[in-house]
Amino acid sequence: MLTYQVAAAQTGDTAAFRAIVSRFEAYAHSRAYAILGDAHLAEDAVQEAFLEACLKLHQLREPAAFPGWFRRIVFKHCDRLTRGKRVRTVSMETVREAVEAQSMDEAPDSTPQDTLLDSGISPDMLLAALETLPTHERSLVERFYLEGIPQLDLANESGLPLTTIKKRLYSARQRLKRQLQPWMASEAAEELESAVAFSPLVQLFMAAWNGFPSKVEALLQVHPMLASAENEDGMDVLLYAAHAAHHSGQPKVVEVLLRRNAPMNVFTAAALGKVNLLGHALRRTPQRLYQAGPWGRTVLHWAACGGHVALLKFLLEQGAELEARDHWGCTALHMAVDFGHGAAVELLLRAGASPLVAMRNGKQALHLASAQHPQLLKLLLAHGARMDLHAAAALGRSHEAFQRLQRHPEAVEARLPLGATPLHLAAERGNSDMAALLLEHGAHLDAVSAAELGWLDQLDALVGAEPARINEHAGSFGFTPLHCASVRGQDTLVRWLLIRGAEVDRTDRMFIKTPLAEALYFGHESIAGLLHTYSHALLQRKASA
Repeated sequence: MLTYQVAAAQTGDTAAFRAIVSRFEAYAHSRAYAILGDAHLAEDAVQEAFLEACLKLHQLREPAAFPGWFRRIVFKHCDRLTRGKRVRTVSMETVREAVEAQSMDEAPDSTPQDTLLDSGISPDMLLAALETLPTHERSLVERFYLEGIPQLDLANESGLPLTTIKKRLYSARQRLKRQLQPWMASEAAEELESAVAFSPLVQLFMAAWNGFPSKVEALLQVHPMLASAENEDGMDVLLYAAHAAHHSGQPKVVEVLLRRNAPMNVFTAAALGKVNLLGHALRRTPQRLYQAGPWGRTVLHWAACGGHVALLKFLLEQGAELEARDHWGCTALHMAVDFGHGAAVELLLRAGASPLVAMRNGKQALHLASAQHPQLLKLLLAHGARMDLHAAAALGRSHEAFQRLQRHPEAVEARLPLGATPLHLAAERGNSDMAALLLEHGAHLDAVSAAELGWLDQLDALVGAEPARINEHAGSFGFTPLHCASVRGQDTLVRWLLIRGAEVDRTDRMFIKTPLAEALYFGHESIAGLLHTYSHALLQRKASA
């Protein structure tokens, strides 16, 4: 019945939505009051929650997921109201002490006057932890702690002995303690709220990626030797900063490092387009033209990353290997397309580069292209690139995707070598409309695509049905959902995933990196600190178990 009502309300059936309101109104009020401890604030939170639900109901893809989706909306509005009001709560430390002191044979039949929240446990975090409980335990915890139903009433309603109710609540509290342990202790909570004090070397590379010249300058004033430092991939900081500048277009960190006399090798010279400097080096040591440096990239790769046409032309005239591959199977053409350097792409194509060469994960040049560079797309297609469903999905070309789905419906589940479907490529670009089109034509949503798209409701439903999916690998890079959130810098999603059981030490299939390594690479210092501290807390907990 509920699924029917939600589906009807999504089509604009006001009577169906009124039925939903009637069905969930008492539940919403009891939950809001349990969190806020104020009837008027609870009324405000519920009204705003139903208003948001009405306005956003069309975004809910699975009508059956409405209860969890609406519950999060209620929590969100309660959380917003608590920012200006100190909610009457009992700390988790007090809860832990009470749990330890309380025997399961005791009979606290009165309605509890506390919630399971404190300033360190947000509603989203508690909700994520509650979702990990078995259904029978979760229902009891919600009714006893959040709705205030006495244990004796719960026993009478269920027909179960009071001792069984007590045992289940005790078991649920123990599970919640284990799930929330890294976040509950006061010292850990404080540590989790701020980034870990990473070493000056790590801070330097993160500042270089983020384009923070002042921080780079300050670090080098204290540690001048870091100007020639290398990371674990053997990449020196100047090359790393040049690579970051290719992404951001901001060269100020490079300028700081050059002022600080950071050494420049042939790969950095290529990345910065230094034709004369690189020409001099190659005359002295010609074999450097073919040598692979960090990430397995040659000088031709680095010149393509920077879109340095004059340098590319010079290197090709010297005999540079046009189809040289890096560690992940990328050619110079892949690099030029990925960074949107149309003139460099044209030069490489005219020199004979094939747009059909695939990376190790199966992506071709067209899969890396952006719809924002239509001339570049025309170039690739004119030189033999093929607009398959994967490419149409990546580029957001809905009309062409629809036509291909009409002719070849089975293509919706076609997979690249590492398992990426067209849906994965759409999700990696954050294209919700394309993802919706593919789902309508039979694509299967997984946890990784849901995380990439930021679809928490769908991710919650998937993980709720199959908890192991929290750690599944999928997509072009074989990421887990935690990798996706770490790469995109989504702090809240990272916390949610950790509470739901995401493993911090899983490596992806493409780069063989952990979520922490990805967060460091992309300069997300707060997430890196969070992952580092959480991992440390888990190790301590295992050691003391």
